[in-house]
Parts: sequence; structure tokens; C-alpha cells
Amino acid sequence: MCIRVASALSRESQTKIAADVCCANHRVEQLRLLSKAEQAGLLSLAEKNGLTLTFIERSGLLSKAEALGLLSAASDRSVHLHFAHPYC
Repeated sequence: MCIRVASALSRESQTKIAADVCCANHRVEQLRLLSKAEQAGLLSLAEKNGLTLTFIERSGLLSKAEALGLLSAASDRSVHLHFAHPYC
């Protein structure tokens, strides 16, 4: 059924739908990372240090932190990270 509907759509419509799905998937991923960062207490810490939520989202900091494993490490309650004083 989906194949028949897709083939009936113009190439332009198919491209727009694909782009919309891609944007929706990206936003879901952003929300997942934001939730993970908030649960770890990282968003509050970042905001206390002058970073706005808009900056955090636009800069891709959460994606980079996830790729480096920092969100998972910060979420792990058994890991004690020193954010304020890294040389303690």
C-alpha cells in the first residue's frame, strides 16, 4: 500500500516527505539527548555557567557529548565527575 501511494506522488512531494521525516527524526534525537542531559544534571550545570539551551541545541554539544560517551558517563550515578574543578 505504501509503495503504491509513494509511486503516485511526484518526485518533489517524495523529497519533501523524506525531508520532513528526517527533520522529525532529528528533533526526536535532540529531545532524547536533552532528556538524558537533564537527568544527569548537565543542563542545569551548563545554564548556571552561562550556556543557554538555544546555544546548546544549535551548537550540537549534546550530540558531541553523546558521541564521546560523556552523557552516559554523567548519567551513571556511580561515576563522580568534577565539572567545576577538573584538577581536584
